[in-house]
Amino acid sequence: MHATFFQCGKGVTAMLDDLMASTRFGMGGRRPENYVPHAVNHENVWQNPFLQGLREDALKHMADQGDGNHFAYLGRIRISHEARQQLRAAGHVVLADSLEGHDESLVLVTHHGSRGLGAKVYARGQKAALAHVKRHAADIPAPAAWLDYGTQEGRDYWEALQYVSRWTKANHESIHARFLERTGGVAVAAFGNEHNFVWKRGDIFLHGKGATPAWKDEAGRPLLGLIPLNMASPILVVLGRDNEEYLSFCPHGAGRNLSRSAMMRKYRNDEGELDASRVQQALEHSTRGIEVRWFYGKPDLSESPLGYKPAAQVKAQIEQFGLADVVAEIEPLGSIMAGDSGPPPWIRRKEELTPKQLRAIEHRADRRKERQRLRDLDDGGNVDAEADEEG
Repeated sequence: MHATFFQCGKGVTAMLDDLMASTRFGMGGRRPENYVPHAVNHENVWQNPFLQGLREDALKHMADQGDGNHFAYLGRIRISHEARQQLRAAGHVVLADSLEGHDESLVLVTHHGSRGLGAKVYARGQKAALAHVKRHAADIPAPAAWLDYGTQEGRDYWEALQYVSRWTKANHESIHARFLERTGGVAVAAFGNEHNFVWKRGDIFLHGKGATPAWKDEAGRPLLGLIPLNMASPILVVLGRDNEEYLSFCPHGAGRNLSRSAMMRKYRNDEGELDASRVQQALEHSTRGIEVRWFYGKPDLSESPLGYKPAAQVKAQIEQFGLADVVAEIEPLGSIMAGDSGPPPWIRRKEELTPKQLRAIEHRADRRKERQRLRDLDDGGNVDAEADEEG
């Protein structure tokens, strides 16, 4: 997650036009003629065994947001004197000072992960972990495989993850910089946070799937976090309470009411096809008051507010369990998501594939269907917002 507070004289529609031209959604990454330069791609990291050969992935995915629940969100925030005082008391003096004199500000918030680069680093790490466990432990299930941080291989993987973190932050910053350049907007302040990652606190590694760090940093300051709820609801600006009972995490978002397929079934007719009029009606009702864009033109109902838990309920639970303090809320003005981009590339180019490649694709599709079937057995209750998204 990354937020930039800014001032701009343009209207919402014009800013969303600029944002559409500043980012990219969907599979595949950018073409070479559209690569977005950034110094992070020139760091001396590419000899790391977990990063070797992946620089092209870093290049083509810069300023690229993917699909699923990733978004670019335009909002407005009102920062009261009390909120600035709360930030100062928590040690975030620079941010509080930057917002002085800006009681109201526009905000761009983006949500996306480490794209193809991170997915490939993870795949290499998982392969290395399985090999490590095979050598040093017996009967360990694959999801529980690990790498020993005390080995060179373990340290290499950790360093690769730290680069992926820097690269992802740079990716967000690139989109924000491109947007401000187009709009003529002036940045006031910015901050971001990671979620769905792994962190090291002392000698302990914490894996936070579906979770945002809410502990204190090395300077003793409660971490700042952004918690999105849905495209038509506010994004919460929070300070972590460092509640050890919950490993000092707070939610990374609202989470889904139902799995994507379970939700979409409600809007299918007897022939199994989506009822376009009902879908449109549901979208208009659930996004009333904001301007919504779908990067590929066709809406994705499963990523509308209907797919997520009630925002008020999530906010109340954050307080109920003492996970974080809400400092301010970013009210929605408009949002961009990928939408339905149509068949993936491997379907569009089936005629170019060998029989072996086609069998492999069909095998993976069968495995995905089986995983989805198991998720749907319980009606999709409490399915994580990113559980069936990107690998």
